[in-house]
Amino acid sequence: MISRFDQKGRAETVKIIAIYILFGIFWVYGSDTVVDWFVHDRTMLVKVAVVKGSFFILCTAGLLYFLINRYVKRLAAAEDRLNESMKYYQAIFNATNEAIIVHDAANGRIVDINNRMLEVYGYEPNEALSVDIDQLSDGMPPYSPADVFEKLSKSKGESLQCFEWHTRKKNGELFWAEVSLTRVSLNDSDGIIAVIRDISERRKAEEAIHQSEEKFRTLFMSLNEGFYLSELIYDDKGNPCDYRYLEANPKFAEMLGVGRDQIIGKRYKELVPVDTTQWLDNYFNVALTGEPCTYSFCSNEYSAYFETYAYQPAKGQVSVLVINVTERKWAEEALRESEEKFRVLAETSPAAIIVYQGDMLVYANPSTVRLFGYSGIELLGMKSWEWVHPDDRGMMIDNERARQRGELVPAQYELRFVKKNGEEGWMIVSAGCIDYQGKPAGIATFVDITETKRAEEKVRSALAEKVILLKEVHHRVKNNLQIICSLLDLQSDSIPDEQSRNYFRESQNRVRSMALIHGMLYESKDFSSIHFGEYIRDLTQHLIASYELESRRISLKVDVNDFAMDIDRAIPCGLIINELVSNAMKHAFPDNRRGEILICFTIDEKRWISLTVADTGVGIPSWIDYENTHTLGLQLVNTLVRQLRGRMTARVEQTGTIISIIFPEKSVLDS
Repeated sequence: MISRFDQKGRAETVKIIAIYILFGIFWVYGSDTVVDWFVHDRTMLVKVAVVKGSFFILCTAGLLYFLINRYVKRLAAAEDRLNESMKYYQAIFNATNEAIIVHDAANGRIVDINNRMLEVYGYEPNEALSVDIDQLSDGMPPYSPADVFEKLSKSKGESLQCFEWHTRKKNGELFWAEVSLTRVSLNDSDGIIAVIRDISERRKAEEAIHQSEEKFRTLFMSLNEGFYLSELIYDDKGNPCDYRYLEANPKFAEMLGVGRDQIIGKRYKELVPVDTTQWLDNYFNVALTGEPCTYSFCSNEYSAYFETYAYQPAKGQVSVLVINVTERKWAEEALRESEEKFRVLAETSPAAIIVYQGDMLVYANPSTVRLFGYSGIELLGMKSWEWVHPDDRGMMIDNERARQRGELVPAQYELRFVKKNGEEGWMIVSAGCIDYQGKPAGIATFVDITETKRAEEKVRSALAEKVILLKEVHHRVKNNLQIICSLLDLQSDSIPDEQSRNYFRESQNRVRSMALIHGMLYESKDFSSIHFGEYIRDLTQHLIASYELESRRISLKVDVNDFAMDIDRAIPCGLIINELVSNAMKHAFPDNRRGEILICFTIDEKRWISLTVADTGVGIPSWIDYENTHTLGLQLVNTLVRQLRGRMTARVEQTGTIISIIFPEKSVLDS
């Protein structure tokens, strides 16, 4: 391609040469004619011819010098322009943000690369020029010159061919690039300029968009609410009259009771042939104006309540989200009925009921007004604890604040309150947590127990008097029995017969066993039972003392657990032990023999009591029948065993006599 500047120079040169040719013709032929007019000497003509020839040669040399010098200057200027262009080209080549590779198809080598290519692929300049094209590919075409030229040949004369390429960096990292190929001539051979743009971020963005679309599609298909997209249908006058379904999710198809393939492409009035002018007009308005709307309606055809939200995705289109709110409507209706029931219950309840949020009362029923003496308006301006007695106020505040924080506190407790007129009273508080008007709140029910408390106080006072009276009764009974013992003792002193004195002493011991029980009851806090183990130990000590026996001659062992026994069983048991131990002391150890008496008292898992009295004495005679005896002591024992609903056994062994009595505990009889 010759520039306009070179074309102008060539035209001027042609003009100069043409003028010079005309001048030469005139000079050669015209000058001879002129000379012939004025000079007729041959010698002179020769000289003139020599001068003329020399002048022509000088003019020709000058012209040639002028032309050569001119072309040399033009050539230098062109070379300067070429160098300047190369500088611009190199600057642009290296400054572009795309990697550029110049490939010589003849020898299959890279002949030039720009700085961006080195930066993108991570090669050094000397490395990049020796890299094979196949090294830059992961195997996805086009990755060789043959593939590239085949792609170029299919472009049908177009010089530019674009494609996406999965290319490889020096460190092995792969990335996606967009490649633009251009065919060029390099030293009379085919070459390719490849412009490579890193599109990894774009691919990531496209992948993200694809995933987002896939997620949206999945959400669309799995949405638990009905959703569809539609476009308006216009009548002959250009007014919207219906709309056609473009897309619908399975839930919407389920709502209509048809398949998705039966919805898409169909008109609304084909699927819902009922008069729905009201909400159709709303949807038409959304599609035309772009103003979204929310609409609720009850469908008798589907026996359900629906809420819809419609918006315009594009001009002339409307998307609708359809939510079946039947259960919510039922729940709201149930809640309304529940609230109405609560209101009626609270208004008619004899118990005071309050609702509070934070520390402030937000509701108080009429019974609260009657209980505290404040008006309803006064109560709603008070804190929930202002009517509580100052001594109990801290307890209630701590309990209710802890309950609202979700901590475990008593659901019911007692406290004192102060009425508006200053009168004090007692009440039971039952509290819990609720939601009131969409916010967390507490609810408390108060039952006035002032009269109950007063009655309890009276009962408590009466009980205290009864305790004192019972103590006094037991004390007097004990004293009276001790007086009887003393009288018997005094009377026995005046009886000369030893046998008769023994009878008095036995009666005295029997009375003392009963007096001992009343003495223990007098000292006990429980008047219905005594500690039986302690009672037996005290009783046996009195018996040893009454018979004036040496403890070294007859030892007494008591194996009794400390458990409580009611008085109805303690007195018979005490008398039985008194009789059996007395008999052992009198008859088991004659002639000052030494021995041992054992009293064992146990209770098994079935609540049966076992009483055993054993001695190491001489044993009872074989002719004595325990169940049919004429002695007062054994008759008394048999009578008391029957009274206890028990049974008695006696056996004589080489080591002495063992008498066992078993009888049920009172609780067994009661059951």
